[in-house]
Amino acid sequence: MPKISGDSQTQEMGIWYCENSAENSSATYKVLIGMETLRKSESELNQHLINLANCLRSNDSECDLEFTQEEEKSLEREINKLLRNCADATLRYEEFCKENNVKLKESGSEQLKKYVIRGRKLLMEYRQKSNAIKQKDTKKMLLHVQTPTTQNEMETSEDPIRFLASLQRTRQVMSDEIQRVTNVSILMNDGREALANSHQEYSNVKNEIQAIRNQLKHLQWQTKKDRLWIGSGILTLLTTLLLIIHQRLLPVCDLSDPKASKFS
Repeated sequence: MPKISGDSQTQEMGIWYCENSAENSSATYKVLIGMETLRKSESELNQHLINLANCLRSNDSECDLEFTQEEEKSLEREINKLLRNCADATLRYEEFCKENNVKLKESGSEQLKKYVIRGRKLLMEYRQKSNAIKQKDTKKMLLHVQTPTTQNEMETSEDPIRFLASLQRTRQVMSDEIQRVTNVSILMNDGREALANSHQEYSNVKNEIQAIRNQLKHLQWQTKKDRLWIGSGILTLLTTLLLIIHQRLLPVCDLSDPKASKFS
């Protein structure tokens, strides 16, 4: 039996379980299992987002993030995985509640949207901090290239080769920065596509569940109709048997009654 936590939603579910366990213990147990699965998935997702937010808002010395493209992709995959788990648990829990007429204070879909928005904001904050760190490194590199000593040497010596090398280094730094901006744009597009795919998967699962529910309703109606036909057939058979018995016993009764024989 899953352990019931202390929030108001769970307490109401516990009261509902006590009132209905005698009538349909299997259904109520499924509802509680779905609730516990949803609680665990939400707790895992929430803890992951809290850890990421604390790390992003802490000092660079206290943060263990490296702010690389590989790390960003890994974080995005992890958040998308936790969101998918939470979406699946939400769908199952809402289906159990609908089947057992349990009213929810807040739709699981609304709560899931909040988690999606929160995760995307944290990923955007990660990208912004990563870009800020890269820009800071770029400025340091540019300052290192254009030091006063180098400028004085260029002015005094007027060496064209050294001046050309400095321009080439500056050009290389600018090219690297343009490449980083392009990579950030690509990652943002990938994030939007991943979000759209998550919504599409959520819609597909919901449509499949709706189709299965319609099939179950059709099978239930077909079962009721079959029972009606079977009952009608049994009633017709009994009526026919009673009619045959009545027709067979009627001549016997007429012969055994002397008054009826005399009048006849």
